[in-house]
Amino acid sequence: MRRARGLAAGGLVVGLAALTLCAPASAQIYWANQGTDTIGRADVDGMNVNSSFVTGPGLADPTGVVVDAAHVYWSHAGDAAATGNIGRAALDGTTNKDQTFITTASAPQGVGLDTANIYWTNIVSGAGKVGRAKVDGSSPNSSITSTLNTSPCGIASNGDRFYWANGGSPGSIGSSHGFGPDQSFITATNDPCGVALAEGFIYWTNRGDESIGRANLDGTSPTQGFIDTDPADNLGSIPCGLAVDEAHIYWGDQGTDKIGRADLDGSDPDPNFIYAGAGSDPCGLAVTPTQQATPSSQAFAETPIGSQSDIQSFFVADMSSSVLDVTDVSLIGPNPGDFDKTGDGCTINVAPATGGCVVNLRFAPTAEGDRSAILRVTSNASNSPTDIPLTGTATAPTPPPEPGPLADTDPPDTTIVAGPLSKTHKKRATFEFNSSEPGSSFECKLDDQAFLPCSSPQTLKVGKGRHTLEVRATDAAGNTDPTPATRSWTVKKKSKKKK
Repeated sequence: MRRARGLAAGGLVVGLAALTLCAPASAQIYWANQGTDTIGRADVDGMNVNSSFVTGPGLADPTGVVVDAAHVYWSHAGDAAATGNIGRAALDGTTNKDQTFITTASAPQGVGLDTANIYWTNIVSGAGKVGRAKVDGSSPNSSITSTLNTSPCGIASNGDRFYWANGGSPGSIGSSHGFGPDQSFITATNDPCGVALAEGFIYWTNRGDESIGRANLDGTSPTQGFIDTDPADNLGSIPCGLAVDEAHIYWGDQGTDKIGRADLDGSDPDPNFIYAGAGSDPCGLAVTPTQQATPSSQAFAETPIGSQSDIQSFFVADMSSSVLDVTDVSLIGPNPGDFDKTGDGCTINVAPATGGCVVNLRFAPTAEGDRSAILRVTSNASNSPTDIPLTGTATAPTPPPEPGPLADTDPPDTTIVAGPLSKTHKKRATFEFNSSEPGSSFECKLDDQAFLPCSSPQTLKVGKGRHTLEVRATDAAGNTDPTPATRSWTVKKKSKKKK
């Protein structure tokens, strides 16, 4: 007889302590074997099946499994005397194994991860609850949100909201930010269990009608029978857990002891993809994450040496139901020095399912001709590193502008070239003056009067006595002679003739 059915959605996260452990990963799929008390693993092409990848005392009735860049995690109900736990081991399945990494209030079913937390579903004081702890196992709380009924199953999170399956017929998918849960977020279900998030969609398994459902991430356009897990209607399929990568949807089938697979559009279902072993009762699933960069290449416009192109943004998307851990974004290739990262939101970045990160880059050539480089994104994804080809043509530097004439800051020199005698009987005096700079204008000042515009020749009518004329020139640049030219003369009284 099969054990009670449960599930976990594929997910993934990493803490800061694990960042240095991240390396390009091979593409693998993990599952929880409720019937044999083991965690299985195989390549995502179905090869190298190991149904006893994780074993050992204390691993009892595992239902969910998730992975991150450093660990594999599982939920297990334990034996009759156990409270229930979340277990953990290094990705090799044996190192740092801890069957009681997190102690839960009761038998946990689904388990999920985002960038900061690990989640599980369980029963607390006779009520369905969602539990949560930090990804390092600290601050456990088995009752952060209530579920609709006492049959909560799979759970998944994208860092913004978490989603869980309210099992039963018809059942539903619940959703919450951590408060004010929406227990009927999706109602087009039939005894749902597994929950997974990937690339704008939410997926769930329907144990009641041998199918996998799908809806938009906001819950709209639900399709209960998106995938038929028993297309020949002869297997007795009971789909439990599921996971998604960039190419396929996978599910654990407790009715057949197999792992099924279909294309992302729901086509070409293969319910016999992996045989997990007799009595294995496979449920929760997780996959190695996959990543995709948009754009996948970039040809920059012609750019003169010494200048920069417009900034181009590259979005690195998590294409899976697991968390993506980017550890390095680098420029390599023939001319990496001709391209500049102006912003890097990816390096040492953990992106949850349905998320991603951004790198900004520009072309800044240092030599003429065709230039090229590669923007390389390294992460824990199975298709890491991802290389983005960069090209650009550098043209000759833009010549500097021709120097303009130097600004004229030198004042002109004013000269009075003609005027009355120093002593005269004439009351009319005519002056001629000029400037050392052609095109100058003039101002004249007679005795104590103010400077007024004047021009040469200038005739003045004065009375008897001593007089002084000052003349100053202003050139075309506005410079005024600070030392005006000066001429003084005296108009004498005419003497009377003797009789």
